[in-house]
Amino acid sequence: MKRISIILLVVVLFSFQTDKHFIYWEDNRPLKWSDFKKEQRGDLPAGAIANVASNMNHNSWKEKDHYLFRVRAFFRTDGSYSIYKDDDNEDTYSLRHEQYHFNITEVYARKVRKDLTDSIHLLAKMDENTYCNHFFMKYYWQQSNAQKACDKETKGGNDTLQQKHWEQMVDEELIKLAAYKNTEIKVTFCEVKKAAESNKGKTEK
Repeated sequence: MKRISIILLVVVLFSFQTDKHFIYWEDNRPLKWSDFKKEQRGDLPAGAIANVASNMNHNSWKEKDHYLFRVRAFFRTDGSYSIYKDDDNEDTYSLRHEQYHFNITEVYARKVRKDLTDSIHLLAKMDENTYCNHFFMKYYWQQSNAQKACDKETKGGNDTLQQKHWEQMVDEELIKLAAYKNTEIKVTFCEVKKAAESNKGKTEK
């Protein structure tokens, strides 16, 4: 059967949605065919095996003496469809392709977390929600383009050499950004003040 993969990006700016249908990215929690719970094919092309609803969401809070940011990559079960429903299905190659779409989402979630960590001096100039949303939107469209490029270059997973190439690239990015694996970032007000003073000194030189 010809493999066709469709990636569906769901725009989520704040995670006020219920987590009931969300699977958050974890190293030790790979996707299973039974996670694809959407009942209807919808606009899925003839011959297509699956589509993935995957994206990022974020929250930000201001506490007594610190800010807290949370950025997570999620897979939406009720928005993801597969012709397979049995976890024992032997088409592990197609499932792996879908998993790497999810992994791409995690790469960009880590990029958001990295910028949130490295740019805290900006919190002296803007509120926590504006700050978090700024970096989220910066990478949202980059993630969208990467997902489309993956499907285009791998021909929906049919080009096995390109599929291997993408897997290697994504794995390398996940390793490079391993320091930003934690979904939550805590920034104290003291850290913001020090970072702002340090940045001011650099710009004045």
